[in-house]
Amino acid sequence: MSFADQLKSARLRSIQQPKEKINEQLLCPDSDTYRKMMNETQFEYYYDIIKQWTFPSAILSMNEDDIRALHNGHLLFKNSSLDDDDKKTEECFQQYPQLFKLSNAIDTCDIQRPIFVRLSTRSPKDAILLLNKEKFKRLFQKNVIDV
Repeated sequence: MSFADQLKSARLRSIQQPKEKINEQLLCPDSDTYRKMMNETQFEYYYDIIKQWTFPSAILSMNEDDIRALHNGHLLFKNSSLDDDDKKTEECFQQYPQLFKLSNAIDTCDIQRPIFVRLSTRSPKDAILLLNKEKFKRLFQKNVIDV
């Protein structure tokens, strides 16, 4: 008998869930409570509290069309047959004008370059993966010595 046939012939048996699990209270009693708790973990809700200890930041809001354009622009950029990144960027801007507006909004922020663009789903610790690693190591070592 083949392995696939053995899998098909196997029967799972049901088990009785322990009573203590049945009565266990959920972390959130309903979806609205869950959404409220998750919203409180979003950067824009706690930035003012940690502002004095973290990187200078600017928060730019995006609507659903902006997010869709960002996603589609990423796919267009990634799959483009062009070799020149500036031309790829221009192609994205032509096809998705809201990305051009978003780019201008980022450029007008008064924050020293290089920058780390963070979506609500990214963590600041991910910045090192995108910024100049050697410069980061030098700055980190200097700050460790200063402390």
